[in-house]
Amino acid sequence: MTPGSHPQAVTQPQSMNARLGPGLAYDVITTLPQGTRANIIGVDPRGEWYQVELTGLDIPVWIYQSLVAVEGSLANVPTVSAEELSKLPISGATGSRPVATIQPEVMNVRIGPGIDYDVLTTLPQGTQVQVVGIDPSGQWLQVELDGFSSLGWVYRDLVVIDCPLVNVRRITDTEISRQPAALVQTYAVFAYSGPGLAYDIVATIPGGTWAEIIAVGDCPPNIWYQIIVPGLDEPVWVIRDFVKVAVGSLAGIPRYGVTDFFPPAPDDRPIAVTQPITMNVRSGPGLEYDVVAVVPQGTQARIFGIDPSGDWILVELPGHNSLVWIYCHMTEVRGSVEGVRRVTAAEVAAQPAVLVQPGAVYARSGPGTEHSATALLPRGTWARITGIGPDPQWLRIQLPGLDAPVWVHRGAVKLIGSLTGIPHVTQ
Repeated sequence: MTPGSHPQAVTQPQSMNARLGPGLAYDVITTLPQGTRANIIGVDPRGEWYQVELTGLDIPVWIYQSLVAVEGSLANVPTVSAEELSKLPISGATGSRPVATIQPEVMNVRIGPGIDYDVLTTLPQGTQVQVVGIDPSGQWLQVELDGFSSLGWVYRDLVVIDCPLVNVRRITDTEISRQPAALVQTYAVFAYSGPGLAYDIVATIPGGTWAEIIAVGDCPPNIWYQIIVPGLDEPVWVIRDFVKVAVGSLAGIPRYGVTDFFPPAPDDRPIAVTQPITMNVRSGPGLEYDVVAVVPQGTQARIFGIDPSGDWILVELPGHNSLVWIYCHMTEVRGSVEGVRRVTAAEVAAQPAVLVQPGAVYARSGPGTEHSATALLPRGTWARITGIGPDPQWLRIQLPGLDAPVWVHRGAVKLIGSLTGIPHVTQ
């Protein structure tokens, strides 16, 4: 393609990761604010990721296609071969990161990129550390230190680097300003509404996410960080073991103990008993949704959720393979609804969806157990269904906060809504 003839991608989220390769297994190279424009120069073999050129970067990066708007035609954009992609290093693989060797006899490692930041530790001459990031000036390198819950920063002119900094994150001024910050280290981490596993999961945050830390929760058996994640309306909590402090100090950050929080009570499902002689059961919380069944008076159903209006309840009916909705003012509720999930408007809009019940389930990279497990989804996870596999027992879902979809077996989840119109995905 000639210069200026490339189609353009325009990023839609408030903040978006750009990665070294087409998938969550690759390192984040930089983050892009909403409205960033980039030339599309390649597409991955599955057509799910775009390879783009960014001003100021000397290497191409990859962004997930569902999170951008495309201007222009993709007809002449080449597909990057699987063979070429296989040459890109996977995040965390042995030898995948550049190594910096300390040159001075003793060298300070700081909590941020500059001499005005406190010293985290000192390292003797010859110590080798993995380089994971570089500051906007290009003068300071972010490095990983064995035995530390924080990443450190070293002055670039005082180390020798063993290879080009190709897969090293270019940390932005905006990220540096969010101090102290947490950097997600694992493939993905669950974010909770409170500092404990008894709280609701509100998002799945992909590896490489940079977020400001605003509080610490000491709630055994885990230490928790409360963080502000770009794109989420409210602060969330993550387990400390799955992130590292990327810049800044936790000194002065509010700290809370277990007695400062009151986790929700265990979910003891109440029962809805229908009152009319016959009653319509619908695929969604409203008269505009299809009637999927008609049940007689006295039908009992376990309650799984309440819609935002409080007028409709999500229930499980014997003999139905999906959760369905009934009008609550035509039922008698036996038991307390205090611990029942309040289904959000966003979750209602995400139908058809899966609800992980009754226990945790592995999400996989493809539709089958031969594909790698990419995340463990705990009970209560709600996710939109975007595809049906070659084996219809496997469903492709989109988790909030993840760049790419994952797959679950329908036998391990509850379905919500109709699968009519959902595309069948061939491998």
